[in-house]
Amino acid sequence: MIRSEFLAGLGGIAGATQVAQVAPYTPTLRFAVVCPQSGPDARIGRQLLDGVRGATDEINRTRPSFERLLLYTAYDDHNTPADATVQASFATGSSDVIAVIGHVSSAATLVTEPAYANAQVPLIVPTVTDDRITARGYRNVFRLPIKDSDEGSLVAAYTIATGAKAPHVAVQDGAYGADVAAGFVRRAGALHVDARATQFPLERPDFAKAADAVLARAPDCVVLAGNVEDMGPLLRALREGRVDAALLDVARGLVLGLITLGGHAAGGRKPQTFRASKRFTGNADRSHRAGIEFHSQDHAA
Repeated sequence: MIRSEFLAGLGGIAGATQVAQVAPYTPTLRFAVVCPQSGPDARIGRQLLDGVRGATDEINRTRPSFERLLLYTAYDDHNTPADATVQASFATGSSDVIAVIGHVSSAATLVTEPAYANAQVPLIVPTVTDDRITARGYRNVFRLPIKDSDEGSLVAAYTIATGAKAPHVAVQDGAYGADVAAGFVRRAGALHVDARATQFPLERPDFAKAADAVLARAPDCVVLAGNVEDMGPLLRALREGRVDAALLDVARGLVLGLITLGGHAAGGRKPQTFRASKRFTGNADRSHRAGIEFHSQDHAA
């Protein structure tokens, strides 16, 4: 199946669903879901499958009898590149599969993209924000969530619109964060603001040293472009350094995290905490509309 045929067939999908039994001679459309159903990341895969199951069941309950039934087959890739390669070959080898939804990590997705392209099977990426997913020229790949670089660009626009004149990005050398930081710096430059970045190791990081490097730039807004679990200690180190700046945590997850004005801010200003959230278009890891809502709440010193 080529891309045009897939897009043309979307109209037929509008009334199909996954059911235990299919009446004889019922026209069907089948797709595959490739995600972890066992191993450390099984919880994420089960959430994805729950969303798929709920959506297809809802479609079936309201489908007219003349529209096709939508069915799916789930494959367990354990969220590892090796298993993802094997399961992708099973999914594309099924003659009645018209499209695949998967995977849940950049490593598993990137390694399998050539297989889907060679089989001319559309791949719908539900969670992965890595810029490379849609940067390699595969016309059969459709990404649901925003790209990392676009996320960084949106955050830059927000911080500058709210008055930041010297924003600074802290990023680790892991798989996530570099594209966010790059997007932030590019957008800030386009808005005529000189934004800088500090990178420090993901493995065995020295948070005190990283905080000193950030504070040496005298920023008025610090953006943490990384995972909450990994970069949380840097937030603590910045507070201990008596930073007089807004702290913005761009989390790798459903929400961006927290912006906190340091409790030791100069001039006697009351510290504030801002919660940043995204509006989502689907049940995907980081799928959301191109906009960010920020809600502020006073926080006692």
